[in-house]
Amino acid sequence: MTGLGSYLLHLNGSQVGDAKFAPDWTNFKKRIHYQVFDVSAMLEQGENVVGVVLGSGLSMGRAFGGVDSRQLLLQLNITYTDGTSEAIVTDTTWKCEIGPRLLDFMFTGEMYDARREILDWDRPGFNDEQWKAVRIKKHPPTGKLVSHPCEPIKVTEKIPAVKMTEPEKRVYVFDLGQNFSGWTRLKVQGPAGTKVRLRFAELLDEKGNLQFANTIGYGCNQTDVYVLKGQGVEVWEPQFVIHGFRYVEVINYPGEPTLDAIEGRAVHSAVPWAGEFSCSNQLINQI
Repeated sequence: MTGLGSYLLHLNGSQVGDAKFAPDWTNFKKRIHYQVFDVSAMLEQGENVVGVVLGSGLSMGRAFGGVDSRQLLLQLNITYTDGTSEAIVTDTTWKCEIGPRLLDFMFTGEMYDARREILDWDRPGFNDEQWKAVRIKKHPPTGKLVSHPCEPIKVTEKIPAVKMTEPEKRVYVFDLGQNFSGWTRLKVQGPAGTKVRLRFAELLDEKGNLQFANTIGYGCNQTDVYVLKGQGVEVWEPQFVIHGFRYVEVINYPGEPTLDAIEGRAVHSAVPWAGEFSCSNQLINQI
């Protein structure tokens, strides 16, 4: 499996693996990495459904053509108990639809409208008659397909918020206690259509608001937007963005949030832990 920009692979209602931002970041004119999964335990007797969520990733920057340029390539190899085999591949029989993720760009943020979620889209029995036909890419990337060579990127740590302030009326700022790369999990309950906005920064000004004096480029535009579906407690986290931050500003939250309304997700390559270091200087230890 591979996709451009990033993909999440689903089979019979469950996500395959827990890697983020697959495939790896490469020069797609030279090489494109693919991933291999053993999905034997996920296949069922009778009908099986495979589906993919495609995000912008690094191949879909503002100069890369947006949503119409998102691509995937998949081959499912099946060996039956009688020794015969079959290959299910991506072709023109596949269909597509725009889901709840209305906007995503890796270095700025995601906009997710939970009212647009499609129930059981990746399960047997789903009716896709209204979905659109896919197109075969006339000029696909020229890079060579090569196997994924290194550890995948994963969520490696969950970081609870340590403090919440309200520097302005109805503007809540969460302190996660340390600077890191990743995103946040939002827990919220409220009316359908409510737009909760999350902004991210490394520093605060003297009034306790986010300040962006140390950021350049996309840094000051790190914003996620979640639109509630209005069905009890809703928990959401983005999938195709990466923020660098310590503080999270939450605007238009229905009611007053509790400290557990925001939880950090640290994201990086899942390399094995190799060792540790400590000294008498606490600043160096923290770094």
